[in-house]
Amino acid sequence: MLRILLSLALMIVTIDGQLVMEPNLNQLTKKVGDEVAIYCTNQGTTGQPEWTGPDGQVIGTINGGGSSHLFVEENTFDRETKLQIVDLEREDEGTYTCRLSGSTGQSIQIFVFEDITFTKQDEEQLQAFEEFESASIKCTVRASPSPSIEWYQGGVRIYPGGRYYIDPNVGLTISNITRDDEATYTCRAVIRSLSESKSMDIFVDVQVPPTWLFEPSDETRAVGSSVEFHCRADGDPPPDYTWKFKNNIINYDGVKYTSRNDGEYFTINNLQKSDDGSYVCEASNAADTISGAGELTVLDPPRGNEQQNETVTEGQTVRLYCTVVQGEDCKLKWFHDGREMVLGQQPTNSRIIIQESIVDTQLTLTITGVQRSDGGGYTCELENEVGISNVTHYVLVEYEPTINTTITRDQVFTWVGNPVNVTCHWEGYPTPKVIWKRGGWRLNSTDAVFYNFGNGSSSAEVTPTELDFGSYVCEASNRIDTNTHTIDLVQAFVPSEPLGVTRGEVTSTTLEILFEVPLDDGNLPITGYRVEYWVQYEETNTMMDFFNETEEIKLINLSPSQTYYFRMAAENDVGFGKWSENATAKTITYRPPRAPTIISPDVSSSPFQYELAWRAPEDNGGSPITRYVIRHALVLDPTVEEIPSYYEEQPVNSEARSHILYDLEKDKYYYIELFAVSGLGDGEPAEKIIKTAQGTLDPTVPPTSLLGVVRNVDTKIVVAVIVAAFILILILVDVCCYLVNDCGLLMCLCVQCCGKHTGTHEVDVELAADYSGFKNGAEIPAWSLDKIGGAVTTNGSDVTEKATEPTESESLMDGRTI
Repeated sequence: MLRILLSLALMIVTIDGQLVMEPNLNQLTKKVGDEVAIYCTNQGTTGQPEWTGPDGQVIGTINGGGSSHLFVEENTFDRETKLQIVDLEREDEGTYTCRLSGSTGQSIQIFVFEDITFTKQDEEQLQAFEEFESASIKCTVRASPSPSIEWYQGGVRIYPGGRYYIDPNVGLTISNITRDDEATYTCRAVIRSLSESKSMDIFVDVQVPPTWLFEPSDETRAVGSSVEFHCRADGDPPPDYTWKFKNNIINYDGVKYTSRNDGEYFTINNLQKSDDGSYVCEASNAADTISGAGELTVLDPPRGNEQQNETVTEGQTVRLYCTVVQGEDCKLKWFHDGREMVLGQQPTNSRIIIQESIVDTQLTLTITGVQRSDGGGYTCELENEVGISNVTHYVLVEYEPTINTTITRDQVFTWVGNPVNVTCHWEGYPTPKVIWKRGGWRLNSTDAVFYNFGNGSSSAEVTPTELDFGSYVCEASNRIDTNTHTIDLVQAFVPSEPLGVTRGEVTSTTLEILFEVPLDDGNLPITGYRVEYWVQYEETNTMMDFFNETEEIKLINLSPSQTYYFRMAAENDVGFGKWSENATAKTITYRPPRAPTIISPDVSSSPFQYELAWRAPEDNGGSPITRYVIRHALVLDPTVEEIPSYYEEQPVNSEARSHILYDLEKDKYYYIELFAVSGLGDGEPAEKIIKTAQGTLDPTVPPTSLLGVVRNVDTKIVVAVIVAAFILILILVDVCCYLVNDCGLLMCLCVQCCGKHTGTHEVDVELAADYSGFKNGAEIPAWSLDKIGGAVTTNGSDVTEKATEPTESESLMDGRTI
């Protein structure tokens, strides 16, 4: 019996060993929706494999008990049976066994998981919350096995604590959420056992209810005008604006109603009384809606009574009225000559009284005993909240003609053949009629050309002959009276000759002329003089100069050692008069130049320099100036009378008219001497004592160059800087000699004081390199260095040197031996 059982068991094992499963796995993990295909092949000689499900039932083919979801396919030729599961479901999870009839077979366990799905992704990717509330950010996930949820913001994981609370059933809760929390958050679902994860980004919009920045304000406007209301609110998202009137939403038609800036600004055009009322601005966003109102008052613009023009005669009484024809709440005022008039008697004219005839409606202006000075415009001004209206009423005062003698001349001068205007200026109302008379007879168009100007003047243009000089009468008439004024037309002549013409100061090249004015100016002011001059014996070669009446009469650019004849004639508007008697003068011989004229100030604007300016000499002595010479010297006393012998001298070219003296000392006096030099020698000197400024440079005058800055520095400082720089250069050169060639002053000091050789340049470089990375006081690490001619070692604290004299065969880096 035992033998039979052992044989049966051996047979079963042999049968199972003939089954091959692909894939050859003990378990298989798949997700819902996948397809599964598992092959089982009998490599024995007989038998078709079969598949059983988790319930132990044999799985049939599609037509043999299986379903389109779960079935097998049999390949009898190859003795192969395939298990096929289509659209895998969670219920398909379990152990599936492939066997031969009567055997235990081989099994594979299929695990089915549900993939991670964000079931409300569309509605949860954007979530909005009101600022300062407790916000729960939802993330709905479906998966099997159940996943764990992780939260991230900006790539950083969020852990529970503080303002954050994480509930698997609720999501991420942020207490007291603010605008700073507005961001994109990441919800990540993780199935750890399967190493599966999936993420969804959620934008959290923190909404802020609107709050007013500008509420609509009350407005008052005139009928026919426009008004613009403005409201503005802050909120997140930015609020939308709606305008209402009498609880009705206003539709913008582009004509009566317009808006801009997305409704912040609202305009009403062509205002009418019916537009009076309250206009409401509503600002709304997803969080809330607020409203504010502005009151509109529409008024008629002011309008006064028509212009009133009153004509009166001096001494009468006149009344002007300022009346409101249109407009509410008007203020009434009278103005005259640009000044506001007061109620009652006027402070500057007691004859003018203003009374309020009808309260807020009419002001009456009364002038008693009218005088001509009362004539002119009186302006009535009406003003209310929406406008100003002005109407000017005129008072025209009739009075007799008068001649304005302040601007009308009694005499007019001219000469034969020269046209002239004889003008009379008049006043009067009604406008006078003006005629011109001479010798009792009215002039006509053959006697003169007449001009009557609207500005209150009349002219008779006369081109006189010898017979036309005399008195002309201007006669002005109106219905009140007639007045006349006489103007004498006086004949003018050329002036008589100048008197006492003689020479004044004479130099090598100049001649001053002295004279007295003519006895007779010809009835016109003298405008200038003409001088004619010539060299003796050369009367045919005359020269001419002209001078106005204020100029000094001086001839220039004359020749030295020459006798000149000259004469003068005066000039007025008629022309040049008679020549004076001839006078004579002789220029002096050739000589050095006269002194230049120094025109620069006594005090320098700079403490260390001075700009000397001058004019060229009037007399160069008959020879061209070749250069200027400037001498200057420091003096202690500003009263010295001549330049000290220790002066500094600088030549300047002949075209120069200024020169800067540098390297001066501040707050000091300097004696300056300037003279011109010609081919005849040194000229007369011009002298001046100047003082340099105190303190530093004038901050308002920046140096124009680096050289200018250097020159403004004290000389002692410059010398000190140069010496210090020279010493520094010597030290640098000596150090270079010490390091490169083992020579120099520093080399000698080392040998004499320390009794040591310096070693080679190579060692110095290595030492420098070792020390270069450490600051003073830093610990120096232990190191060891062999060098030519000796060894240096250190343990970090003690340094010893074993010096050996190199032989002549041991050459240094520079090829020399010690």
